[in-house]
Amino acid sequence: PGSLAGVNYWMKKTPAIIVLAPKPELDARLGDRREYALLGCGLAAENLMLQAFKEGMIGHAIAGFDPLAVKAKLRIPEDYIVITLIGLGYPGDETHLSEKHLALEHSPRQRKPESEVISWNAWSFQEPR
Repeated sequence: PGSLAGVNYWMKKTPAIIVLAPKPELDARLGDRREYALLGCGLAAENLMLQAFKEGMIGHAIAGFDPLAVKAKLRIPEDYIVITLIGLGYPGDETHLSEKHLALEHSPRQRKPESEVISWNAWSFQEPR
């Protein structure tokens, strides 16, 4: 818990926290900087969260944590990369949530327009300013 960013306070009540930490040297590392271990972790995380949902649970991946503190606490070797933490549990009592997070939990979901996330035949995205 001491390695979590303040905004992820809710994760302290999560019954299980899964750490995704690949060792890139154990997977394909191509000369053009593609590291397939990252893809594998993304696929594993998504499958875990989909299965959790099927079982009536919630899986939530976060980036707001100190990866070096996580590695130290869990004694993860230096050559592994802590990519994400996934909180896993059943829906619970919302009374401990901040007003901001409570509002987010009950607000309608909004998706970006396809033109901002899909490009056809050529790169069409604007660089962020």
